[in-house]
This record gives sequence, C-alpha cells and structure tokens, in this order.
Amino acid sequence: MNELEKRIRQLEIEKLGLQFQVSLLMDKLGVTLPEMKDFASKCLEELPDSEVNSAIHLYLQGLIQGDPNQK
Repeated sequence: MNELEKRIRQLEIEKLGLQFQVSLLMDKLGVTLPEMKDFASKCLEELPDSEVNSAIHLYLQGLIQGDPNQK
C-alpha cells in the first residue's frame, strides 16, 4: 500500500468514527435528521455570497438533499 492509499484509508476510518460520534450524540440529544436539515437550510440562508460553492456550502446542500442511495 503506497502512502496515498494509506492516507486515504486513514481518512476513511476517521470519517466513519466521526459519523458514529455524530449518530451517538444525535441519539443522546434526541435530534432528528429533519431537524438537522431544517437547521442546515437556515445556515445556508445566512451564508454570505462569498461562501457559495465553499466546502461548508456544499456540505450543507448535501445534508439537505440527503444520500440518494438511502431510501
């Protein structure tokens, strides 16, 4: 495994860990996905025009739209 593959694997593992932590916290706090989507919509409305197509803008749009593979 070359260095790039190792780094990609490390980032994939970190992402899974973060997804687990977020799911746990959402469950503990009683936060629902529709509530998160609503909050993301409000955040998008507040983002300045300079943030269009930024990482946070794209993330919030993805959160609102959801994963098309999960239905």
